[in-house]
Amino acid sequence: MPAPRKDWDRRHGAHLEDVRPIQPPISLESIRRHMPTLRWANYPRSIHTLTARHAEQALALVERRRITQLPDLTAPTGTFSLEELRAVALAAAKPRLPVQLRRSTYRQRADIIRRYVLARAGGVCEACGSGAPFQRGDGSPYLEPHHLRRVADDGPDHPARVAAVCPNCHQRVHHGADGKAFNARLTKDVAAIEAAARGPKGRRRNGKE
Repeated sequence: MPAPRKDWDRRHGAHLEDVRPIQPPISLESIRRHMPTLRWANYPRSIHTLTARHAEQALALVERRRITQLPDLTAPTGTFSLEELRAVALAAAKPRLPVQLRRSTYRQRADIIRRYVLARAGGVCEACGSGAPFQRGDGSPYLEPHHLRRVADDGPDHPARVAAVCPNCHQRVHHGADGKAFNARLTKDVAAIEAAARGPKGRRRNGKE
């Protein structure tokens, strides 16, 4: 815990080994977004004394980050590579949360996994290999996230259980005569994609996942 500094009036300090890092880190962009009246966020300095209100906001931001362990992907200028997005999506596939945070956090987790799966597909249907049939209003290719198996009630999903498919393949899975077999094949394909993304470190010694 921070303690008063004997060599610095009205300052507190702590040993580095006693400091627990926040994972994932809270970006400066997130601080600006959630604490818009904090001048330090616009002109960062190494030392700044927070007002009581800003201190409460900062503590709430830290506490929520520690509980959810999710970054703020809603930041307008936030940019993530596929590898970064995958790491976040895997972090989002966590066990259950406290009831008071469950609904809002699961929505955020589902959105993170959706974003990753669509990025993973790169505009190509993961079922038939065809390009997206058209583009969205923002210019991104239109594909639909498909849950390869039913999501548990109020539970988070996992990137290996979601595929990005074109509307035609999505309807085929749900309404086609061969829907179950088609879904089973797609499940194996997505598992192979995720295994390749994990690389050798994600495999057991016997070569199995």
